[in-house]
Amino acid sequence: DPKWWPALCKALNREDMLTDQRFEAPRGRFQNRLALLAEIDGALARNSRDNWLKILKAADVPCGPVHDYAGTTTDPQVLANEYITTLEHPNLGPVRVVNSPIRMSKMPVGARQTAPELGQHTEETLLEFGYSWDEIAALRACEAI
Repeated sequence: DPKWWPALCKALNREDMLTDQRFEAPRGRFQNRLALLAEIDGALARNSRDNWLKILKAADVPCGPVHDYAGTTTDPQVLANEYITTLEHPNLGPVRVVNSPIRMSKMPVGARQTAPELGQHTEETLLEFGYSWDEIAALRACEAI
């Protein structure tokens, strides 16, 4: 976004990119995006992610961390939005699971139960498909289920 470009260049200590013909205008930044990304990557490599977040926020440049899986599961915003939730598993106790990011005003959505145990619904499923209890017993007897 053109309104953030000068602040980004200044925060990165790369004010030379403001006058670089390849990057002066939005169209040029788009057309030369691979070169621009290489320049930005080079600048960002000089400091840690956490330091850059402080610097960019202080410069009023919109930014946010990119997490690995472990970082995602402990991010305060992820937890506040309940994107990760805890459910009670019958054998394992409390387990953390990914929740739905979608919120509906009149209908609950998201994780409500843990995955079933292996074979937990076998009989119910076979009954739904028209098997009789005798047929299910025969399948169990020959160890097909």
